[in-house]
Amino acid sequence: MTHRFDPKTVKARKDHRCDLCEETITIGQSHLAQKIVSEGGWFSWRAHHVCETIRQSDPDHDLAEDAHDQVNMFYSFLCDQEPEQIRVILRGKQSSEIDRLLNLRNRNLIHYGTDYNP
Repeated sequence: MTHRFDPKTVKARKDHRCDLCEETITIGQSHLAQKIVSEGGWFSWRAHHVCETIRQSDPDHDLAEDAHDQVNMFYSFLCDQEPEQIRVILRGKQSSEIDRLLNLRNRNLIHYGTDYNP
């Protein structure tokens, strides 16, 4: 049985990897962290705030069966949105983080098309 503790906003004391966009969460950067315990032991889940906002905007985000599905669904939803829609979803967030996600979206559209499938 898996138990998920409530996510908390924390500051990174070391570099981490975002479990959604798979890019670096840098030292000192505020992000979401969640502890998960299952038969296999303790795990940490981490995400940029903007990445979690995008994930929560996807009406199908709860259908992901595992971490790989979650990443694929994140990128599919991100790439399906027009840049202006992403700006609306992320209204009030740091412009540098919005620009980072828009650049990430554009790189994935160029490299993979509309489906993220490395």
